[in-house]
Amino acid sequence: MAEAGITRACCAEPATVSREYTLKGTYAPYAGFDKAYIVGPNDTKRAIIFTYDIFGFFPTTQQAADILADRLNAKVVMPDFAHGKPYDSTRYLNPPPDANVRKEVAEQFFAPKYLDDRVAEIKRVAVALKAEGKTFVGAIGLCWGGRLVLNVGRSPAKELDAVASNHPAALNQTDGDNLLVPVALYPSKDDQAELAETIVKNTKAKPFGAASDFKHFNNMHHGWSGAHAWLDREDNYAAYAEVYGRLSTFFDNASRVAAA
Repeated sequence: MAEAGITRACCAEPATVSREYTLKGTYAPYAGFDKAYIVGPNDTKRAIIFTYDIFGFFPTTQQAADILADRLNAKVVMPDFAHGKPYDSTRYLNPPPDANVRKEVAEQFFAPKYLDDRVAEIKRVAVALKAEGKTFVGAIGLCWGGRLVLNVGRSPAKELDAVASNHPAALNQTDGDNLLVPVALYPSKDDQAELAETIVKNTKAKPFGAASDFKHFNNMHHGWSGAHAWLDREDNYAAYAEVYGRLSTFFDNASRVAAA
């Protein structure tokens, strides 16, 4: 696969981010989901599947979908992967004294059967987008979504053309094994940065992996680019803008590699 198509810097211009924001997309059923947040043109050849974090639909997460749709001229689909049962953000931030938040999250979002079902759903959405005529379908997963998209990224059927994750959670040593598409990983200070960097480094060395990208956002908390993006804080605002700028460039470069 030719590397000549990688002509744009990985350190792209930061995305334009609004603290006071009106969402551009709409909710509609999609590919077997009763509800999905959908934004971007229907007649484009590019599509991105956006897997939100454990807190489900959130304005700061959906603004990110809008940013990717605008910068990539892509259709972005954010299905309701939690099926109306996201984890309560208030409970997570201010748990009752007797609550074991980590255990609750692990039992719901990281149970093997639950993960397998979500992987199958991502594949189903990707197939639906390809059936619409999309020639490039990428996927971004926040938090637990990183595990999901990395899994689909090594599928022999190649439902996806590129995968990425911001603040990926609970990575395994094998998550990067046998990836068949470019990957971008952007861990926070709370995440497995060394493992994430190794996954990207190994993928970048493969013939198709030149577009792969990595940055450790070592001054950011887990969740800084999703539901727990505190855009009133200047450092979080800047990191949020930077990561979605980098993601836009990553998916743009990956689409050029896929078309080469």
